[in-house]
Amino acid sequence: MIEKVTREEKEQELLQKAKILFIDGEINTVRDIAFLLERRFFSAGILSAVIDSDVMLQGLCIDCKDNKDEVLRRSIEVAKLFLHSGIIAICFGSYDSINTLNNHRNQSDFVLITTNKSNNAIENVIEISFDKSTLPEVVNALYKKLAASISQ
Repeated sequence: MIEKVTREEKEQELLQKAKILFIDGEINTVRDIAFLLERRFFSAGILSAVIDSDVMLQGLCIDCKDNKDEVLRRSIEVAKLFLHSGIIAICFGSYDSINTLNNHRNQSDFVLITTNKSNNAIENVIEISFDKSTLPEVVNALYKKLAASISQ
């Protein structure tokens, strides 16, 4: 019998714990946060990937351009593939995506990052606030909050 390489073995090799990070908020802002966070992870030697809905719409979701819920569902399924590969997947969406998202997430592997205070009832939530901070400062603070849960 052929023995598959497990997610745990991949995480051990990569020295990281895989997660799906979903950033919820105003779409242009969360897209910027996603790519800045990926850059911050990369700088720290942490393997991550942004699941960009624009890229998804050019291929895997070309048949559902008018169905945001289906694009999100497929994005989460792609993120799960990264999760099983030991890689941190970064997804993002607008505030109205949270209901669809709740149907597809695994509590222990999923972290919601939100600027929406009404999502506090959901487990594994990191709330971010901009106050007088710049976007890079917000991402750096977010990275610090996430570092302990993804490092081995």
